[in-house]
Amino acid sequence: MNVNRIVKNYIIWIYFLIYPITNAYVPDINLGFITLTAFRLYLLVPLLYLVHLFIANHWRIKISKESTFMVAYVGFALFNSWRVSNFKISNLINYLFPVLFIIVIENLDFEEEDFARFFRMLTILAIPVFLATLVQKFVNHSFYSGFKHMWTLERYTFGGEHYRHASLFRSIDFYQAGVAIGMMCIIFMYLNFEKARLKYLVLCFMMIISTFFTYTRSNWLIPVIGFILFIHFKPWRKKIGYILAVLVFAIIFYIQFFPQLQESELYTDRVTVGTYEGRFVSLDIYFKHFWGRNILFGFGVESVESDEFKSYGRPEVHNGYVETFFQNGLVGFFLYFAFWYYLFRRSRIVYKYTGNGVFLVFIAVFVVSNFVFKFISMAHYGYHMMIFYMHMCYRVQVKRAKVPEVS
Repeated sequence: MNVNRIVKNYIIWIYFLIYPITNAYVPDINLGFITLTAFRLYLLVPLLYLVHLFIANHWRIKISKESTFMVAYVGFALFNSWRVSNFKISNLINYLFPVLFIIVIENLDFEEEDFARFFRMLTILAIPVFLATLVQKFVNHSFYSGFKHMWTLERYTFGGEHYRHASLFRSIDFYQAGVAIGMMCIIFMYLNFEKARLKYLVLCFMMIISTFFTYTRSNWLIPVIGFILFIHFKPWRKKIGYILAVLVFAIIFYIQFFPQLQESELYTDRVTVGTYEGRFVSLDIYFKHFWGRNILFGFGVESVESDEFKSYGRPEVHNGYVETFFQNGLVGFFLYFAFWYYLFRRSRIVYKYTGNGVFLVFIAVFVVSNFVFKFISMAHYGYHMMIFYMHMCYRVQVKRAKVPEVS
């Protein structure tokens, strides 16, 4: 029995495809000391494979340099939470499951045919994602909500029929929905890099529409950054055609949708009244009242949930870099961003030897987005999809002897 192949197929067909389609309808299982959500349930099989590898390899496991730093960060963050007396079992699971899943990915052996399976899965997934977005936008905003408590739907209702749509990811939240859909968008976009293909152009367009209707500004950055770097990677003689095509699309989209959006309460409540100013207020609170205290170790992962921070009237810092420093100080900040630095190095190697720049876009999206929001959790389905794709590209190129093996 080829366990490696079974796990790969599970991740591609069950976790990446079935999980978003069914997560709203999978009941949470309360075990008393922990609640098994759909996300945690779907990750159990890959994590059991990690246990299998430990036993089969005499308690040794292959782990990359970037994951070494992430493991160190997780260990430090959990210790730090215990140190400041705000440790929770849920924190252990939220931190541990995603990083162990990344280690599972690093220990898989990939073949050429895995690309076909992965792209086929993405193509199948893109269709219900797009259709769910259209139904939520134009027919029934609560479509595909499942039977879980839809706090995101109730909390972010902007009057009339304007809601933040999350497509199949309704029961997760629209931020994670935007990241997941955005990552699918840039994967399809860069499948057109060497040669434009109608199928992938259409799928990319569908994901751009789905990302837009999340009505979440930080999510809109993903296709924008993706296209800017797409043009940057192109030779000069090919840039003009793509720029003109996007300008025509942008003008049509502006004429069709922006006047309608501008008249809505969504626009007046979120743009004209300057809700973005709250992001600066949150930073001002941190730098006025917390900066300079606990510089080395921070205030623990529940720092923004503390009574002291909440007393200033803001629910979060709205900046991934500041929040990482706030939670785990200089030590945690170094460990966490060392992970992303070495992930960037791996993505640059893949780009150098394959010309596939989508992983550099992934890193750029992370870097830019965290200035305006906090996408620091590794429990992002979209992050997992992109890291899986990156390691698949990397391992296959190593087999082709086109990419040097790095730890």
